[in-house]
Amino acid sequence: METLAIHYTPSAYVTFTRADVEFMLVCAETHYDAECREAGKGMVPHDGNRPGFLRGISNCIATVGEHYQHRLTFRQIDTLAKIIEVPPPRAKVPMKLAGELHAALCALNENAIEDKQLPP
Repeated sequence: METLAIHYTPSAYVTFTRADVEFMLVCAETHYDAECREAGKGMVPHDGNRPGFLRGISNCIATVGEHYQHRLTFRQIDTLAKIIEVPPPRAKVPMKLAGELHAALCALNENAIEDKQLPP
């Protein structure tokens, strides 16, 4: 085996309110994109699958509280931003949440290194 390169994936520590997570779960449930639906998927007994990462965020908040810092990758934050792009009928997107997700994506972009690879 030979190590050719080390891939760098930036992540951010973020907190969410319970209301924000509940809103994202509702949006994810009926989202047109399978990846967004998977993010909010709950655990089905004995199906052998893991719950989605958004469901994990919800579980952490229920167990530890809203002060818990979730470590999310660019892709996960981008998925959350995509989830809230298509809210259920008559639901209002919390603009503060949308702005904070966008700000986190911008911060990760600003701190990413070119090609996201470090020399071995």
